[in-house]
Amino acid sequence: MGILNKIKMALTKITQALISATPTTVTKNGSNQFPIDFSENINFVIEPTGVWTFAITVAAAQVGQAGNIVIKNTGTTTPGTLPTEFKTPNSEAIAFQTDSGDISIMSYFVVSTSVILVNYVGNFG
Repeated sequence: MGILNKIKMALTKITQALISATPTTVTKNGSNQFPIDFSENINFVIEPTGVWTFAITVAAAQVGQAGNIVIKNTGTTTPGTLPTEFKTPNSEAIAFQTDSGDISIMSYFVVSTSVILVNYVGNFG
């Protein structure tokens, strides 16, 4: 048996759910929350105006997932507090861009169902 056949026999097929890199646009619900379900995609877009916050759903299957949330303000905004699962560098509050037309990005990495590391970069122009 040649080396190529030995290698082929050692490989195991792993089924992986394919998630689109194309962002999912999430709309604000009646509670002024953008409900983001991390099982639905890796990248998301929100278009806030007025008061808003995140409501997230994350399961064990998303551990290790990384992606981005693009924030495109369609009006002046008043962001609320982050979900307790979101952890920022130095545990600091995010100074969100709040003017109409501002575009920002929040990168994330799911460490566990209770810890999601986030980093915010704002004021793209």
